[in-house]
Amino acid sequence: MRVRRAFWIGAAGAGLFLLFLALSLRLFVAGGIGVGDPLPEFVLYTLDGEAVTPESWRGRPVVLRFSSAGCTACADDFELLGALQAELGQQALVAAVQVGDTPAAVRAALRGRQVHVPVYLDPAGEAARALGLRFVPGVYFVTSRGTLSSAAAAELSRVDLATHIPLMLAGGPDLLDQLKRVSQMIRCRECEGRSIWESDAPTSLELREQVRELLLAGMRGEEILAAFAEQYGEWILMAPPARGFSALVWALPGAALAGGLVAWGRLLARSRRARRSGEAPSGAPASEQEREELLQQIDEYLS
Repeated sequence: MRVRRAFWIGAAGAGLFLLFLALSLRLFVAGGIGVGDPLPEFVLYTLDGEAVTPESWRGRPVVLRFSSAGCTACADDFELLGALQAELGQQALVAAVQVGDTPAAVRAALRGRQVHVPVYLDPAGEAARALGLRFVPGVYFVTSRGTLSSAAAAELSRVDLATHIPLMLAGGPDLLDQLKRVSQMIRCRECEGRSIWESDAPTSLELREQVRELLLAGMRGEEILAAFAEQYGEWILMAPPARGFSALVWALPGAALAGGLVAWGRLLARSRRARRSGEAPSGAPASEQEREELLQQIDEYLS
């Protein structure tokens, strides 16, 4: 009896501890994004209530530290955040995101202190859920293109910044894939039928480097292609958009095929009528002549 009572007391104590841990860590539903994915749309707020979105950071790498004043297991890392920002300078932005906190609670926690990084509020945890943050603290490293470079579910002091920071500044682990994808859509200026990704011509190497710099500057693939088309003309694209004369060129093969099918259908219908009547239709050409005419029509459509 005493053993059973001790068991239930222990189980209740463990349950209360887990509940306390869950509340102190502010658990959230997992959703999230993967490495290389663009940041989802969400809104953070300054302590003065001004809205901030990920789009406002594009063109600059960002380190987002998620924590909460109500997290009893979270360290006070504002000095570390300030030191990291001082080390990075203009290379990247370091920001503190307070999850589930009110402006009053954050101001009380920071009273009398100088904070050298922007402090944002995620009052309902919407940004945390969108990113897939299960609990605080957590750190997200975002490239200048607005894509996730890496993430760490740990205190800032325990994160391997020497690995995460250079990768983020270099454009993230997927930069090469993005460079390849965009470069394959841009035509080599010195060779025929090849993209700048497939060519080692001097101008292709220069354009590839230009694409890489534009990606690091925060431009998306479709924006880079549009910029190249505006600068060089649509011929620079391996697959120009189908409009105007280009649309006519793309549509001609389909129209020719459709015309040939229509002619073939008419010939078959006339042949069936002739077989049912037992004689050739009035004024109809002979069968061999019909076939020759059909082939001639198809050649004309396809030429």
